[in-house]
Amino acid sequence: MVPIYLGEMYKLESGGGDELENPKPTESDEPKQLGHLESALIHYRRLGLKPIPLVNFGKRPLIHWGDPEAVTGARFAAGNNIGLLCEGGLVVQDFESKTDFEFFYPDRSKLLGSTLVVSTPHSGVHVYWIDHDPAPRSVRLFGDEHPVDYCGVGGYIAAPPSVLDHSRCEGSKCSHQGRSAYTIISSTTEIAVVRNSFASTIRRGRSLGWKSRLPESAAKVGHLSPEMKKAIHASLTEDPPCVKEVLKGVGEGTREWAAFLLGNYYATWRGMDSDSVVDLLLEWNQRNHPPLPEEEILAKFSRLGKYTLGCKAFSSWCRDKSCGRPLDRLLHANRN
Repeated sequence: MVPIYLGEMYKLESGGGDELENPKPTESDEPKQLGHLESALIHYRRLGLKPIPLVNFGKRPLIHWGDPEAVTGARFAAGNNIGLLCEGGLVVQDFESKTDFEFFYPDRSKLLGSTLVVSTPHSGVHVYWIDHDPAPRSVRLFGDEHPVDYCGVGGYIAAPPSVLDHSRCEGSKCSHQGRSAYTIISSTTEIAVVRNSFASTIRRGRSLGWKSRLPESAAKVGHLSPEMKKAIHASLTEDPPCVKEVLKGVGEGTREWAAFLLGNYYATWRGMDSDSVVDLLLEWNQRNHPPLPEEEILAKFSRLGKYTLGCKAFSSWCRDKSCGRPLDRLLHANRN
């Protein structure tokens, strides 16, 4: 039998809720590696995934991965690492600790024969699923004590056969040396179809006594609740690069539009009250060249927060193509 915490996830896409009792076996029980860039790309594309080129020996994207045309036309060079966009239902449970992974999945034989599972260069584990109603990307589901991320809508994941050079890592966060690869530890390179992956992950962690920073409603099956949306919005811990660019001040001809964008961004996505937004805009206005009349700020921007704006609205100030498009992630969460 499938363990209860997998039973909630192992649901066939159109099987009336039946458990996936007989996962498709592979030719061998030994892990099958995707050792070459070309063969890996062919395999991932066959699965309907969207690979993107990452910098050699690193995880930084080499294209504006939020742009569909850039993704479609992406070219890979020898030595590039591979990233996979979490689109088309792809989600990944990202365990930073192998110990947490083994505690979460005590009976791993069925798991390793059913879906792609990868050992990471930092001694963690990635578990891949296809969930056609995925949640947005969310980090540190159970805090720093049990660091588990959910790579969902709006994210990407470095995938085999990518290799990391640990000399490029942040010294305070990486104790490894030399180079190490993302290595497949499952006996299959296929990815199983599941349902309710996000809620099931939260429920399983809580059953183990792991404290979640998310509300109780996050563990409920179905569309995202208002509480869940609020938690996702709160996960935006700093302003995106485009917002920081606007905050530097703008010139004549764009001041009113920029003020509208900033006001709605801070009222809607950061949850600031109207008085705080106006104070921020008045302070920001002094960096404009020339500043708007103060009475115009007070008259036009005292009522805000009615519009949920994504990355496109800030496109004139987009300077970092690898930012991950956090505003679009929030927009997606708000519409679910």
